[in-house]
Amino acid sequence: MKTKRTASIIFSLSLLLLTAGGIEAQSYRLIADSVHIFSFNRELNTMDLNGVNYNYYTSGQLDSSYTADRTRTITAKALYNYSGGVMTEALSFVVLSGTMVPNQKRVFTHDGMNLVTTSLVTRWQADHWQNLNRFTYTYDVNNRLVVYSREFWRVDAWTDFSADSLFYDESGRLIEQSARSKSTGQYITRNLIQYNLAGKKVFQTRQDFLNNIWTNVTRVRYIYNKCGTQISTSTDRWVNGSWQTESGTESFISIEILPGARKVPVCHNGTTIFVHVTQLAAHLAHGDCLGQCVDPGPVIDGETETVSLKSKSLPFIVYPNPARESVSIRMIDRDCPATRIELLDYYGRVMQVINPDSQELTTIDLTALKSGNYILRLTSDAVYSTVITKR
Repeated sequence: MKTKRTASIIFSLSLLLLTAGGIEAQSYRLIADSVHIFSFNRELNTMDLNGVNYNYYTSGQLDSSYTADRTRTITAKALYNYSGGVMTEALSFVVLSGTMVPNQKRVFTHDGMNLVTTSLVTRWQADHWQNLNRFTYTYDVNNRLVVYSREFWRVDAWTDFSADSLFYDESGRLIEQSARSKSTGQYITRNLIQYNLAGKKVFQTRQDFLNNIWTNVTRVRYIYNKCGTQISTSTDRWVNGSWQTESGTESFISIEILPGARKVPVCHNGTTIFVHVTQLAAHLAHGDCLGQCVDPGPVIDGETETVSLKSKSLPFIVYPNPARESVSIRMIDRDCPATRIELLDYYGRVMQVINPDSQELTTIDLTALKSGNYILRLTSDAVYSTVITKR
């Protein structure tokens, strides 16, 4: 049966599905109903509703979503198809002259682990689907996505455009995603992600590589309730050297109590207690949240440090580049000594690790490497990266 989740207990959250260990995973789940989208009104200093996304489900799987404008008039929709529990196709439609017409289609292929290996994007052209983009995905031994490549359809052929590399910290959290041109190896853009000590993503900063400098563009802040469940976001844009509020979202979910559940965890005055399901509505009404209490703690690599330091120019130079046998890295900022240098391929695999011991000059031997582009990551006051080419 197809339904929009409208259980009697609804409050602001933004997770498609939240499960945790023990009683939480066995007693309830949270399913996203809608996301309200706001734009910042600078004259009135208010967040004004700009649109709403509504989600619909069949047998627990997202099967469609609808986009409405600020008057709640439907302007677009998306339909999702599955096979064996994995999504195989996504179709989008837009309203033109009062009629819902096809827009784009995305077809996914998977490997034996149900990981997406390719996705083909086509666009509706009058009476047929026309190729638009093709993405190819590569994973590491831990099944983490480490690179995906994008191609454009031009003159009846696929043309390489970009490759996105993804980097993770020691805990397996994604901390950087950077895109480079496949033809030149030049950076295009990147996203830097910060977490609090509870492991929740709290900032995602987009930077574009302009004039050999990473330049801030937008920053999204993720906001959670006391149970560590995301309830909203706010987006700032970098304007004239400072962040200015631009937009935000607020999410609504329904709570589904699973069959046989008698008690659920609730964060009450900073303490996790387990209450009977019949008492849940009363607890939520006076400000408790569903789930175990989470202490978010401070942001790892605090906001000011990461955003400001990573947006300045590189504190080192690399030469020669392109190179044949070796490259040299010279630190040009004495206040930023290098503590670690890594050389990675475009799949994010570490080829060499060098301990520069804060030396001003470090040389990397390239003779054992194949010709092509490589990623040089250098840890100093922040983590910097650039592209080198071996001929």
